[in-house]
Amino acid sequence: MKNVFLAVVAMALLLTSCESDKEGLSLRLKKGETYWQYMTSAVTMKQEFMGQKMNITMKVISDVSYKVTDLTNDVFTFEVTYDKIAVETSLPQATMKFTSEENDSSNPMSELMYNMLHTLTKESFILKMDKTGKVKDINGLDELFDKMIATLGDLPSAEKEQIKKEMASSFGEDQFKGNIELVSAIFPDKEVGENQFWNVEIDLPSLNSSVGAKYHVTEETSDYYIIEGNAEISKKDIENAPKLMNTNVSLLVDGTLTSRIKIDKKTGWTKEAKMIEHLEGDVLMSVDPSTGEAMKMPIVLNQEIDVKDTNK
Repeated sequence: MKNVFLAVVAMALLLTSCESDKEGLSLRLKKGETYWQYMTSAVTMKQEFMGQKMNITMKVISDVSYKVTDLTNDVFTFEVTYDKIAVETSLPQATMKFTSEENDSSNPMSELMYNMLHTLTKESFILKMDKTGKVKDINGLDELFDKMIATLGDLPSAEKEQIKKEMASSFGEDQFKGNIELVSAIFPDKEVGENQFWNVEIDLPSLNSSVGAKYHVTEETSDYYIIEGNAEISKKDIENAPKLMNTNVSLLVDGTLTSRIKIDKKTGWTKEAKMIEHLEGDVLMSVDPSTGEAMKMPIVLNQEIDVKDTNK
């Protein structure tokens, strides 16, 4: 009887251990709780056209809250709100800075950008995500764009509509989904053992690319996991290339992405993350009448993404 009892206890412990390992690599957030991410994205673009070299840098800082409003069948519904956002762009001729918190009324462009970014911090949209970090649905972006466009005041309706189309083509649901999953979709869709790798596929419409990533756990403590990943970013056919900002310009790039992510062992929420992306390819512009081919401009993009949980 004693041996039977010990065998049952041992089996129970084994099953508990297996279930813990499986659940440890997924999102396990609580309904009603709010989770935060402070993200910094720094992009450097190097371009060359007709012998002229041009470097552009852009830095975007955002502080975003994710309130879990529902949890059904392992799908989380979030109310997503930007607490603040700042954009800094450095061109060869000048540097421009815009934030949702400061308004320079003496600068018309600064005032315009402030009104739009400030509106963004006052509204929310709905995001549905499964426990592996894959986005299932996004709602409310159109309404958000409408409210941002409304801040443009006396601008003619036709121009407002054109700006909305440009925003939707570059920052619509599909593009937004891919950009979010680049950070969130890091978990396996089935149980993995110790030292095992798993693969994740992501679509990036904004870059006309697909991402094939391979992840594995490199460190485990009682409080967190460290997940590291390497990904290949592959361009799709030119026929599928979206037009940037509703223009005749398309982007065709390939590259790599390396990730190091620290996740909370209880919730699966990202505590810290660093991602480094390198892309090379061409910007395709209007067709050259003399050759009948699209004009190409070589481009190199380097992006570094840092994420922190601000836990407010």
